[in-house]
Amino acid sequence: MRAATSTAIPVLVGSAVGNVGAGLIATLGAFTARFGGDRPYLNRGVQLAVVSVSLAAAVAVGSWAAQVAWLGIAVVSVVGVAAVWLCNALAVGPPGAYVFALACAAGVGVSAAKLAPWQLGALVLCGGSVAWLVQMAGALRERRRPERVAVAAAGAAVATYVEAVGSAGEPAARHRAAAALHAAWNALIGFQPTSGADVTLQRLRAANHALHVLFADTMTATAVGEGASPDAAEAARRIGDLTADPATVSTRATDRATLGRPRAAALLLAALRPGSHVRHVMVRVAIAAPLAGTAATLLGIGHAYWAIAAAVLILHQGADRSRTLRRGLDRLVGTWVGLILAAGILWLHPQGWWLAVILAALQLTIEMLVVRHYGLASVFITAAALTIATGSHRVDVGELLLARGSDTLVGCA
Repeated sequence: MRAATSTAIPVLVGSAVGNVGAGLIATLGAFTARFGGDRPYLNRGVQLAVVSVSLAAAVAVGSWAAQVAWLGIAVVSVVGVAAVWLCNALAVGPPGAYVFALACAAGVGVSAAKLAPWQLGALVLCGGSVAWLVQMAGALRERRRPERVAVAAAGAAVATYVEAVGSAGEPAARHRAAAALHAAWNALIGFQPTSGADVTLQRLRAANHALHVLFADTMTATAVGEGASPDAAEAARRIGDLTADPATVSTRATDRATLGRPRAAALLLAALRPGSHVRHVMVRVAIAAPLAGTAATLLGIGHAYWAIAAAVLILHQGADRSRTLRRGLDRLVGTWVGLILAAGILWLHPQGWWLAVILAALQLTIEMLVVRHYGLASVFITAAALTIATGSHRVDVGELLLARGSDTLVGCA
């Protein structure tokens, strides 16, 4: 709901003041709401502020470079590579580097609005500020809720693993438990200040420590053929829910220094070293992005920056060849099907409240589908992108849809 709300508000405000185009440009800042949803509020606030400013800068730079086709291709490609480096090295999390390349590409497209680059950036920053407020509003109700949710999820995952010992589902359950414990560690330590832990945070850290011990003991017992403790699953759930004392499993020394994440500078430098996976992904994007933009331009396809964005989308996560191919096919088919939905929306040309409601509904659907079924989510991503791009004016729908489909094909290829 947060991404949907963050998208609807700028459109409603723009409609209210008689400038829906400005509201639609501001929705580019609403991408901020898609970051950091599971992070502690203090860390989330800092991350979202940086994301919001970065999106505004990407749009402004894209608009500045739009007057020369080849400069636009170069700038969007550079932004894509830089975003891959920063997002992957710092483990920013989904949706990742693609959003910044998309924002820069959108800046190239919205340059037709005849606004100065700094004005476009300011509008995007306003949209990002709305998203920041929406994402941070929960801190007023319960400041430690993200940490509590992470520990509860870890407890449930460890309990499921214990119950799955000896079954065919044991390996998958063990993997999910390890991932949940790591996510809880990040929420309690990796994304926390190095000092100043309050009583609630100390209690949650003790619970997470006990869950780690339960998990390790279960793996050890299973490895020697003894099986899991009969009450381990129930203990994990109760510890995760904070209804049982973690000391019944293990006592954690509260005065022990926590081992947090490495400094950002160290992570960024490590990502540039030869052999680094992040560096490998950067090279792939640095080759594919300008090639996609150049190919689209030479073929005479309009909106060549869409091809660059598609290429970055397929490659930015650094998946292996089979998963990259699958993601490319999902994106391509999803985009082409999404063009049908987009055609209907563009034909209706909704305005005011209807435009805000449709965009919010599309964003909500995307959030519900994007993790589990990316191909289906691409249908609604395409419709949302084209609605935002054209909501303030009528366009040649056929030409626009053909360009979008062709550019996506070039970028995915």
